[in-house]
Amino acid sequence: MDGNGYKRHKDAIAKFNEVYVANGIFPREFGRIIHRAEDLRHSSDYDDFPNLDESLSRELLRAAEEIVLSIEDYLEKRLVKEVL
Repeated sequence: MDGNGYKRHKDAIAKFNEVYVANGIFPREFGRIIHRAEDLRHSSDYDDFPNLDESLSRELLRAAEEIVLSIEDYLEKRLVKEVL
């Protein structure tokens, strides 16, 4: 919605934290969860023996669902404001 695009995950995450987390639009916990998930994604892609298990995957999936729902809600409210 802001017209920004990013080629790397870390750039998108940094901008999300800078614009939305640092300004209190989303809780700091979201930034921590996203950072943790990105670290684990990186580890699973590049480490020989990544430390992933089913319970951690389920925990991150639940957190991701919460984050997505919160962002969808924010975007819907923002669109309504822009239309009015």
